[in-house]
Amino acid sequence: MKSKFAVLLVFLAMALLLAAGCAKKKTAAQPQAVVIEDTTPPAAPEPYTPPAVDEDALKAEQAMQELATPIHFDFDKSAIRAGDDRDRLQNKAVIMQRYPVVSVTIEGHCDERGTNEYNMALGSRRADSAKEYLKVLGVDPSRVDTVSYGEERPVDPGHNEAAWSKNRRDEFVVRR
Repeated sequence: MKSKFAVLLVFLAMALLLAAGCAKKKTAAQPQAVVIEDTTPPAAPEPYTPPAVDEDALKAEQAMQELATPIHFDFDKSAIRAGDDRDRLQNKAVIMQRYPVVSVTIEGHCDERGTNEYNMALGSRRADSAKEYLKVLGVDPSRVDTVSYGEERPVDPGHNEAAWSKNRRDEFVVRR
């Protein structure tokens, strides 16, 4: 039995040696993910820079808005009123001289009182009156067209003096 025991011990020793040798055996290296911590602080965002403003284009656009501003008339009149309306026409003349490629169509309008025929004629006289005033101020009349809409296109549909005073006007449609 000693011999079986001795064989068993030898066998066990060999198994341990074999197991130890296998543990030391090198295997192919497995790639490992490398984690690198970024310790640099985040960059400050770029400061906002607004787009460049074309000052000339901005001034031209403001001038076109001023050119499109309407003027108003007294009841049953086509004469240019002194004050704001005359000043507006003078500004329009300056703008048209500064921008020679710009033309306008002056639309004459009336309130609802009176016949359609009468209001069409009154709207025409109002538009012609503004055109003549611009001509006197040096604007080439070939750059100014006129049309009458009479009472057909009110800005205020009301039936009182407040509405009527808004509807007695010349509108200026700018053409470039």
